[in-house]
Amino acid sequence: LIVGVSFSMFCQLVGVDPIFYYLQFTLPFFGISPKDAILLGVIMSALNGGLTFVVGYIVDNPKVGRRWPLMIGSIGVLLSLLAISGTAYSVKYGHFDLATTRKMAIASFLAFAVFYGVGYGPLGLLVPSEMFSGSFRSKSLGICGLLSRLCAFSMSFSYLSMNETLSMGGTFLIYSVVSLFAVVFCYICIPEMTGLTIGSRAPSSVFGRSASARFDAKEAEGSAPLLSDKNTHTHKKAAVAGPGSSSTVAKLPGGGRCVDRGRQKRKANLYAALVRKRL
Repeated sequence: LIVGVSFSMFCQLVGVDPIFYYLQFTLPFFGISPKDAILLGVIMSALNGGLTFVVGYIVDNPKVGRRWPLMIGSIGVLLSLLAISGTAYSVKYGHFDLATTRKMAIASFLAFAVFYGVGYGPLGLLVPSEMFSGSFRSKSLGICGLLSRLCAFSMSFSYLSMNETLSMGGTFLIYSVVSLFAVVFCYICIPEMTGLTIGSRAPSSVFGRSASARFDAKEAEGSAPLLSDKNTHTHKKAAVAGPGSSSTVAKLPGGGRCVDRGRQKRKANLYAALVRKRL
């Protein structure tokens, strides 16, 4: 829960909402007219949305996965924020002419939209949704969504005040520091989960030995075998349940086995307990 909630919060704390919402306020600082700012905002939104769709489609490919797009996107967001901050300070101290400053600002904001669309955009909801299973999954995702929206509100609400207090460069420098923490967090805490069934395997890089393996070891003596995906759905009615029994196993055609819901529920509860203990 801590990993999922923290990841959802970092996706907003890098400043995506104030960047898009206040684009017409921000870009004139770099010498860009309000009309051009609107056009750039449309281009940024199109790039962000298009890349979110593309990456969301290809992350199930084992050669791509979740982790590579997330790390590329998070590092790119960090570098983009640093570039925006540096450009803002160059405007403040007059290091470059207006034309060069405009080009640097446009390139930095477009890079932010691209890299956010590669990493945090499509994976901000996908990754937390794959971390939870069992009866607490919906509650956990609700907590992630609530805190994510609260972070988005606080960032948007404080943006103008931060600009007045810290200047434009200082504001984006703070966003860069938060983005750096986000990169470190993603590298350490977010595992590759492509190919894993939700709830069937805990990410080993975060939770250690999988909960499913511990369940199998615990019930090795006289216990029912694991649920067979081959015949589970097509032969549910073939399971034989004795009176008062919650763990009866029936042999199915083709050698498959069907385990009743009682064992699946115990397995999910054990998984949840192991995750809470680990965190």
